Amino acid sequence: MQRSIEHKRKFVALRQAECRHSHLHSSGLFPVHGQGTVAIKLKKYNEFCVKFRQETSDESLLSDSYEIEILWGTVRMWKYVHGIRSQLDLTYCDTEVGIDMDLNTAYWFSLDSAGKYIRYGKGEMRIGTELARSSIKADVPGDPLQSWVGHLKHIEVNQDVQSLIVFRDPVVIEPPVRIVPSDAMSMDDAATAAVTVPAGLNPACQQLYGNVSGEKFVLNTDDFPEFTEAVERSIKTPTMWCYEELRRKESEFGAPDPLGTYLRITLGQNMGNSPGVPYVMEIWPVGHYSPIHNHSDANAIIRVLHGTITVKLFSMLSFAHDTPFAITEFTEGEVTYLSPDLNQTHQLVNNDKSRSCITIQCYQYDGTDKQHYEYFDYLDTANKVVGHFYPASDMDFVEFKKTMKKEWDDHKKSTRKRKH
Repeated sequence: MQRSIEHKRKFVALRQAECRHSHLHSSGLFPVHGQGTVAIKLKKYNEFCVKFRQETSDESLLSDSYEIEILWGTVRMWKYVHGIRSQLDLTYCDTEVGIDMDLNTAYWFSLDSAGKYIRYGKGEMRIGTELARSSIKADVPGDPLQSWVGHLKHIEVNQDVQSLIVFRDPVVIEPPVRIVPSDAMSMDDAATAAVTVPAGLNPACQQLYGNVSGEKFVLNTDDFPEFTEAVERSIKTPTMWCYEELRRKESEFGAPDPLGTYLRITLGQNMGNSPGVPYVMEIWPVGHYSPIHNHSDANAIIRVLHGTITVKLFSMLSFAHDTPFAITEFTEGEVTYLSPDLNQTHQLVNNDKSRSCITIQCYQYDGTDKQHYEYFDYLDTANKVVGHFYPASDMDFVEFKKTMKKEWDDHKKSTRKRKH
């Protein structure tokens, strides 16, 4: 009996000193016990630890739990079961696993008792941004479910944080970025999570997709079947509108950059529910690209109307994280999306060697968004600052189409004159 009491005293002392800063400052609850993801932003550059527990520290220091320590340059994970502390083996997906250089970084931690994993990453909560993980092993042979893990519900952080947000679901797969109509999705697609369908999107993205996915939403129409040819010619020909407008915009995102430009042709009016006019036709000449930028936490649908565009995804908007974790090419007719939590930070590039790309982008704030931040923030690489771009219009679509039609008609007239 005396040995048992002494063991308990030693264990309590160990638990009180288990982190460098042991006083509890921030906490949360998993909506579903044994699973979920928590995202944390720090107030200061400090090492910290996150605990998943059955009971709070105030209720019991002996509660079975997991602990993740984020330290300078490394990460450690621990397990406490029946008073025994043991370090977990980790699989690393990246080397930058410790305290981040960017104070605004979101650290995420995922508990998946069904899939038997604890995962840790930075930025958007997805497999593509995962930095380390540990397999949750059974403590007792023949106990594959490790039932106590399914009862973990309390989240504790050992310091005050800027924010702590808890999500119901764990991080399990890399979300598909390509949208296909429901009747185009195969069983193989479902098994591999290769694509998603409109019903799999949030309500705002479903609405935007429905508005621009129809078969008549095309560039070349009966009244102007040469529209794309006219745009291509306007881009390549000095004195024509596209060529001159692209030259005018060479310094739009900082230092002059002839390739760092694209054209924004708006459709309709700013309705107050999106950053700028909600529907924008963007024109990407050969070799042109955007800066790395985000989208005001708005929802968006992007459909390729002509050519091919390459989308590079980034875990967050930060000079410390300017290497993409995913690169996907979208061709004519293909569709992708953005939401406040997924695909929010990207760079678009036209890598085609001969054709321009034309896309339709459409935006909408979440219904819960009460701020309506109107700017797209971007990395100004020349000046090493985060810039703020107001999504202005270069020309209204109706006027643009008339301009292209006039340029094209003038070109045909001059061609006929030369032939005669």
